[in-house]
Amino acid sequence: MTGGDPQPENLADLMNQLRRSRVRHAGRFSYSNLAASALGHALAAADGADYPTLVRNRLTIPLGCSRLRAQQPAQRNLPHDLNAVTVWGTDQLPWTGQGYGPAGVIRGSAHDFATVMSTLLADDCVYEDAFRVRFTDDTESVAAGWFVEDKSDRPLVWHNGYASGFGAHMVLDRQRRRGAFISVVSPYPDADIEPVAMTMLDAAV
Repeated sequence: MTGGDPQPENLADLMNQLRRSRVRHAGRFSYSNLAASALGHALAAADGADYPTLVRNRLTIPLGCSRLRAQQPAQRNLPHDLNAVTVWGTDQLPWTGQGYGPAGVIRGSAHDFATVMSTLLADDCVYEDAFRVRFTDDTESVAAGWFVEDKSDRPLVWHNGYASGFGAHMVLDRQRRRGAFISVVSPYPDADIEPVAMTMLDAAV
């Protein structure tokens, strides 16, 4: 509502929160921005980089996505970037906190995300291991940041989110090599875009 950066913590703040966290309901899945951010930083550390550099080296450059980046503190929007608004119609600052960056700071053009989606659907996808299920309970099966489920007799993988006035949903039918991605500008985090993405996917099959 204030239009501020929703997760301004730096990496040291995130690490302190991780150290103070306690595991609850062990053996049950629950989504967490803290855990998603920890995963992103762990992948970056394994690659000998920080998270923005990981995104640049592993996505932006090899895929040729010139506008795709992990937006950083004080980094200005690029020309033609969409600006989000609050519920009052005022400007919403982008999510740029480095600590929680892996949970939502990536920005890019529609063409960039179409390229990412096409790459993830390719037969020779270099990111194949990201879809390997790491955990399953009686409610969810989870890969590396992706949810995996059977729907209409076909396996689907998906992820969605809401950050800084933007909502997004990507769903992939990797068996049929079809996918749908939708992003909206909305000050309301309950924008119901998942059914729209599913309708787009069904129309493409």
